[in-house]
Amino acid sequence: RRHSLQSEQPLTVLTMCPGAMSTSIARDAPRVLQPLIRIVFRLFFPGPERSAETLAHLACSPGFDRSSGRYYHLGTEKEKDPRAHDPELAGRLWDEAERAVAAAVGN
Repeated sequence: RRHSLQSEQPLTVLTMCPGAMSTSIARDAPRVLQPLIRIVFRLFFPGPERSAETLAHLACSPGFDRSSGRYYHLGTEKEKDPRAHDPELAGRLWDEAERAVAAAVGN
């Protein structure tokens, strides 16, 4: 069931890809590779704090409050993939997300 949001304040929706970052994802790699992966990640990729800074900037800066629909990659505005404008695909994604959430919470 889809809901419409009616408010005196317009809703701003921005999307962001933080890019590769140094996280604890190496814990799922083969044990022998984990030390090497950790070193590479620390040397070449920022930590999640850097992405959090970008996210906080997009969420809190007044200049973005009326810029709905924009996409940011590594903190820079980029063109969205053409599939992002496909209403049929968006509907299917919404339906699948609803099913996944319902399954996860047991409904």
